[in-house]
Amino acid sequence: MATKMASSSENDYDTDKEKQGKVQAVKKKKKFEQKFLDTWLTSPVFKPWLKKKTVEGKHVPFCEVCSVKLSYAKTSLIRHSETKTHSDNAKRSASLAKSQPSISGYMGPSMDAAAKMEIKICSFIAENDMPISMCENFLPFLRDLFPADEVLKKVTLGKQKATNIIRQVLGFHFLRENIEKLQQHRFSVVIDETTDKSTTSQLAILGTFFDANSFEMKCVFVDLIELPNGKADTIYGKIKACMTSCNIPMINVIGFCADTCNVMFGKHHSVSQLFIKDCPWILPVKCSCHLIHLCSSYASQKLPKSLEDLCRNIYSHFHMSSQRIEAFREFQDFFQVKNTKF
Repeated sequence: MATKMASSSENDYDTDKEKQGKVQAVKKKKKFEQKFLDTWLTSPVFKPWLKKKTVEGKHVPFCEVCSVKLSYAKTSLIRHSETKTHSDNAKRSASLAKSQPSISGYMGPSMDAAAKMEIKICSFIAENDMPISMCENFLPFLRDLFPADEVLKKVTLGKQKATNIIRQVLGFHFLRENIEKLQQHRFSVVIDETTDKSTTSQLAILGTFFDANSFEMKCVFVDLIELPNGKADTIYGKIKACMTSCNIPMINVIGFCADTCNVMFGKHHSVSQLFIKDCPWILPVKCSCHLIHLCSSYASQKLPKSLEDLCRNIYSHFHMSSQRIEAFREFQDFFQVKNTKF
């Protein structure tokens, strides 16, 4: 009897446990999350004003006419389209769109001519190494000289716009031309390191080649790259990465030129040795200007210091002294020699 009661109690316990498990399963069931349907964007009711925007990683319906976020329910979207506020905003935006001129009106021949004039002015400033800020005074000067020019009246060129034209229009255009030339010619790589005002180390990469069309040597700019350090592996890796990004084949590189420091032309581990290891046909050449500078610098150390002091003292004697300069001029006139200046 006791055994039957124990078995019945165990059955009741199992039944209660199953019921609790089902209740917990019902409680753990996730709530259905409504999502944005892309079919709403093609519906003729929603298409003129409904847009899909991303807010906190979720796509939400957005009314472009009223500039408000809406609910996910389709019935809610329909109710919003029937409101008086939405209807008034839709009519207002439609009338505003009709009153605005089309984009074709802005892109006529006159606008193209004005853009060409802006580019030519910026090219003149960049080619002659003039300050970009001069365009703000140069443009009114041209309008004063040519008051009847209709194209000049439509030109708007300030300091910021001129900077953007030089950087993003002329700069990219000439850089693309330089890369195309190096892709078609055999050339030599010329590099040099520099440090700007922010003490950031940079590497300038240039290419020199002989142009058969103009029958002259040309030197073109390729890139200016920031360097994390001045090690040979870093410099060589940056050069190869630059050539790869510009689609310039390394087979076109026939020479390498740089200054004469150990990083560039060391016997054991340098940029020139890395070039020769990967591309044995490359001919490394030390910069002749740098060699001449070193020769003259070491040669001047052998001269007596009194000669250098004499030259400096003569310059200092006449420097910033109008009376002494006038006396020196009278001295030259008296002996009838050619007037010279210090």
